[in-house]
Amino acid sequence: RARGIRHLPAFLQASDNFVALHSPVYFTKLWTVMEFATFLLLRGREHLVIVPEWYPKLQLQLFLIYFLWNLSSASPRQELIAGSRNLDVRSLLRHITLTIMLAILLRISMEATLHLEMLQDELSILTLDSCACAVESDRPLVRRHLVWLSKRANLCEDEACDEEALEKLEYYVKQQIDVVVQGSVGKNGLRYSDIICACSASAFRAMDT
Repeated sequence: RARGIRHLPAFLQASDNFVALHSPVYFTKLWTVMEFATFLLLRGREHLVIVPEWYPKLQLQLFLIYFLWNLSSASPRQELIAGSRNLDVRSLLRHITLTIMLAILLRISMEATLHLEMLQDELSILTLDSCACAVESDRPLVRRHLVWLSKRANLCEDEACDEEALEKLEYYVKQQIDVVVQGSVGKNGLRYSDIICACSASAFRAMDT
């Protein structure tokens, strides 16, 4: 295990990107925090992506919005063929669908904001000492690695004690996690690009004449 910890930087240095599938217990385990911190300091946050476990669910709801809109839409040719009565029914259906879509989108936004607040609360109480270690005898090895990492990244002076080095590392990692999360899922838990992708097909279809 000690050899694995020593070779971890070389392994992560050879990786192009780091994708963390986040759950509420991710940053409560010392090993995953060590992996994340090591990659962050070696490669930078530009190569880091955090995917919270609730994010795919929001993506699925966005797809549902896209599906509902297309289900109620018809091309201009279809509307010309349909009678005026059918057209009125279809117009009503569109208004109902639009209302449902806006309700779902509002729910998605509120849910994403709630999840982000929970994640920020989780990070606010994150400490290396509180992280669980599957094999407690490995904790001193991991701590020594993190102290070395902090000094190598110039987060503290080489003469700094272990506690100061760990404190500086902990503060830096917590700051960067927040930036990485916003870059991965947006400031509000939903990226504008996701909304555009969900609605672009419908927009192009509406322009089809």
